[in-house]
Amino acid sequence: MAPALNAWARHIAYGTIARIRGLTEPVVQHLLNGKLNVASILQRTILENAGRAAFAVERLRNCSKTGSWDDLRTVIPKTLSGTCMTALEDTIFEDFSELTAQRPVKVGEFIDALERLAGIQETSGQSFFGGLYGLLCDMAHASQRANRSYYRVLETTSNGYTIRYAWEEEASSDAIQGALKSTMQCIQAGYAASAMLLTWHFTESASGLEWRSFSQADAEWIWQNLLDPKLVSG
Repeated sequence: MAPALNAWARHIAYGTIARIRGLTEPVVQHLLNGKLNVASILQRTILENAGRAAFAVERLRNCSKTGSWDDLRTVIPKTLSGTCMTALEDTIFEDFSELTAQRPVKVGEFIDALERLAGIQETSGQSFFGGLYGLLCDMAHASQRANRSYYRVLETTSNGYTIRYAWEEEASSDAIQGALKSTMQCIQAGYAASAMLLTWHFTESASGLEWRSFSQADAEWIWQNLLDPKLVSG
């Protein structure tokens, strides 16, 4: 089982790093251009990938505490080959169907794992990534919150509002700055979780599966170079 666990941990870690790295530039560029809606959709993808890495770290830690790794026999296929594409029969996308693919882990589990890894709710008493994900989903879906930056209220009367829509989005500077800061926190968390995954190493011996996870020195390096909030807020 050691080769499979080593491969899985690195596959998730490097996949997360590559995805976040590829999305960082377009997110920042869209924010600089005032395109809050598009940036929010991309930020949600970053957050989900960071959450998947945190979920993998948490599952490894939980299994190491009990010494039982059977749980990962069902988790690993869901994180590698899971698909949200279901009921494709009789559609034009039927050829994309994969018989071996399984339903993926729910994204909510990823976000919860990321919240626990970052420890924000534990220290402040308030959720950060959970609330952020809800906001980003609202921005990505067909909701009026997402449309708010496209219209202006011209008049308010007892009968309602008169609004005017524009072709171009106009987001406030506060919204842009908030989005940029929260994006950086998602990126931090994703890189930190990936770094934690890369410290795990599994071997097999006559006595069974053996493993090594991140040390105190690893934890300090990850905090100082990746996870410390001061790296973003100054």
